[in-house]
Amino acid sequence: MAEALTYTTEVNPRVTERFLAGMPGVLDARVTYSGTQLAALVTVCEEARTDPRDLQRACLLTIGIHQTPRRVVLQRAGNAAA
Repeated sequence: MAEALTYTTEVNPRVTERFLAGMPGVLDARVTYSGTQLAALVTVCEEARTDPRDLQRACLLTIGIHQTPRRVVLQRAGNAAA
């Protein structure tokens, strides 16, 4: 069963991480908060047909602009550093 997400206007990188990690094709998500911006490093399976804008759009529409990373770096599982 999926963990329930609590939505507030406070920025919480863990909320964004959990949301991104639950997206189809996403294997891992790491989100940092520096100053006033979120940034995400997202590892997806090699077959995933997604791009950073798709992930940003999903965040914007589902968890809000305050939880949407301004920068999303996508890496394919086959290209991840060992």
